[in-house]
Amino acid sequence: MAPADDDDFETVAATTAAAAAATTAAATTAAATTAAVTTAAPSDGPSDGPSNRLLEELIEGRYLQNASDDGNVTTTTSSAEEEECVCPPEVMTTFTTTLTFGDTAELLTVDFGAVRDALVTAGGYPETATIEATATIKVSMSYTFEGDTPLTADECKTAVADAYTVDAANVMCAEGAAVAAANVTTTAAAAAATTTAAASRRLSPVVMDVEISFTTEQAQEAVDASSTVPTLSLLPAGQTQTDSTTAVVTVDITLEVTSDMEVEPPSSSSVQEQLGLIDITATASVGEAVPTYILMPCSASETVCATGWDMRSENLACAGAECTDADRETCCTQQVTTTAGAQGTCMLGSLTVLALSCNFVF
Repeated sequence: MAPADDDDFETVAATTAAAAAATTAAATTAAATTAAVTTAAPSDGPSDGPSNRLLEELIEGRYLQNASDDGNVTTTTSSAEEEECVCPPEVMTTFTTTLTFGDTAELLTVDFGAVRDALVTAGGYPETATIEATATIKVSMSYTFEGDTPLTADECKTAVADAYTVDAANVMCAEGAAVAAANVTTTAAAAAATTTAAASRRLSPVVMDVEISFTTEQAQEAVDASSTVPTLSLLPAGQTQTDSTTAVVTVDITLEVTSDMEVEPPSSSSVQEQLGLIDITATASVGEAVPTYILMPCSASETVCATGWDMRSENLACAGAECTDADRETCCTQQVTTTAGAQGTCMLGSLTVLALSCNFVF
């Protein structure tokens, strides 16, 4: 055999390399084909492979699934992006604490700012809450009137404002307990029949409860108004003041607490304790709380989540003071029930496009 020259060695090497490359490509193609066939083959159950774990990681925290034995799957969807766009509830809780002073002169030395702080401390409200306080001094008494015609509330207000030299807008008159006239038939009936027609037309005495409001800057005027109860002279013709009671002075402090939830008012005893720490001897009485929704909590509505919808969270709010059907997608998630032809686990996917991916057992 003739010795091979260099050209022959180069030819054999090139042929050998080409054959190796072809063999490698074929093996790769076969592996890919095998992988494709394996992926497409039916599964004996839910896969624990990498692809399934990746899918689970993609949807983790966004979907909750409840599968029943009959193959029905109820899936509740939620959106993290939507939660970032909604606002927490905003509720203003209003209640009034009434302070009754035994010595009205104490009003002249009261630090109402300190009283406000004492009420806030007694309530223990969240640090994020916004608190507004309004203090009003009230002087109250009752007047009794008699006349041929009923005395109206406006007529009473005019007469009281004139006697106390205050604005009628700061006076409240309301009919109290009427003094019933005795209608007893006796042997004096004949004598009563001889009374004049005007006297027979006189009505029963009427009691009017009167309240005059002052600001804290008018404390001196309030003290002066409570010292005496003047006779009302500016009354309609035919009306007469027959009696009055001693004036009582109170201070109403109204707190408006705005927070992400309704708050409870403090107890009267806790308020009393806090007032004692600042040397206030008044007796405290705390009224009931009245909530006003600025942004109504979803959980406070009985209708926003209709049948087939579930409440998403108690910390979500509707768009206004009252929840409407337009708030349903903000407050609730819709249950989607899918009837499967075989046992399987289905997942509802994507925040924007709903796609169904299932692994079945046949």
